[in-house]
Amino acid sequence: MESQQPYHRKAEKPVIGITHGNINGTSYELLIKNFTDIRIFDFFTPVVYGSSKVASYHRKVLNREDFSFNLIKRPEYANAQRANIINITENEIRIEMGRLTEEASKNGLLAIDQAISDLLHNYIDAIVILPVENAMFKMVGSSFSGMDKYLAASFQTEEIMTMMVDEQFKIGFVTGPIPFNQICATLSTELLIQRIGQMKDVLTIDFAIPSPTIAVLGLNPHCEKESLAGAEETEIIVPAIEKCMHNGLQVYGPYSAERFFESGAYKKFDGILALYHDQGILPFRTLSNNDGVLLYTGLPGIVVQPAHDSGLEVAGAGDYNPDASRYALYLAAKIVENRCAYSQDNQDPPVRIFANE
Repeated sequence: MESQQPYHRKAEKPVIGITHGNINGTSYELLIKNFTDIRIFDFFTPVVYGSSKVASYHRKVLNREDFSFNLIKRPEYANAQRANIINITENEIRIEMGRLTEEASKNGLLAIDQAISDLLHNYIDAIVILPVENAMFKMVGSSFSGMDKYLAASFQTEEIMTMMVDEQFKIGFVTGPIPFNQICATLSTELLIQRIGQMKDVLTIDFAIPSPTIAVLGLNPHCEKESLAGAEETEIIVPAIEKCMHNGLQVYGPYSAERFFESGAYKKFDGILALYHDQGILPFRTLSNNDGVLLYTGLPGIVVQPAHDSGLEVAGAGDYNPDASRYALYLAAKIVENRCAYSQDNQDPPVRIFANE
């Protein structure tokens, strides 16, 4: 039954928009598993951008007829104690479990686009993107190679920096997922200073760490030894670190990635800056507890995504681990609250923190 009147919340809490990812994968399974525990509604109000018919299909496949979504037209109609869903289209959607199809890709992007529009209009406070494959961009005829590029274009910014986050560590990336032979040409002292500053702000504001410590990884093996350091360390990385330290930031390095993670030194820092994709991704995948989240920083809004694929190979089995998606939901809500507290503590101009306020 569709709600017709705005629901007035009894307590202030974030409204989190959730895009339904690949409809042929495990996204609706994750949604049902997370929202079955009603305690989650104490922390935020969920609004799923998806399809009530697709949700019903997955409920039947998973034998979860005991669960239902609250169908609404707009985020402001959301029931604060229910899992709400907005139909992103009135068209019939073809479901082909376990497959990446053009139709699934189009509907995955349509959900993201509608959530971004509502975020920019302050109807929701943050977005959680349930997993989609990078191949979907090519499938729909788009030139984008990944979600970071798509979000940067959608929000019209070039300042985006991807971070991988879990309870153990927070890793940011100086360069994006570019070919290895382009890394050196992309690195610069100015870019590194910018990324250090971004990470400091994220740790301070989004994670409420007053004086964060940041480690910067080196590019070349054994770069900690001055005699073995390469030109990238001596001409780019070290000057950037020294400049930031001079400006009062607690930033250290460069550290050899091999020894840094092997020795457990990463546990001593609030944030870590990897210079390129695999340098940070590999240790994170190895050491994390399967609850990792991608945090897209530098955007004019909060966007997070569980750091796993859409589970096409096990779609419909009902045994996909919901930990990363649950952590993404809680993290998005916590960042909204942390930004609110930071704004109030620093006497920033009054802003509307929660949607519908």
